[in-house]
Amino acid sequence: MASDQELVELRTACERWERMEARDFAAIIVMGRRVFPELDVELVRAFEVGLATVERWARGISRPLPLIEPLVVRHIHKRAEGEQP
Repeated sequence: MASDQELVELRTACERWERMEARDFAAIIVMGRRVFPELDVELVRAFEVGLATVERWARGISRPLPLIEPLVVRHIHKRAEGEQP
């Protein structure tokens, strides 16, 4: 289980990304995976991508299409807020 501090950091990173203050997509994926170990599988199912794709996102090798990237961040942010994405 993630610490409260990690959850706060994840929420803050998502909020900053959404306000266009910081656009470190890979860091959000990494933080999200640390807080929610099942996040990889959720993203695979929600966005119909492979596990290797999520791994490339986390390593900063690739990013989703520009229309999809905000949806991925929103998905993670909702999880961090305790909502169902």
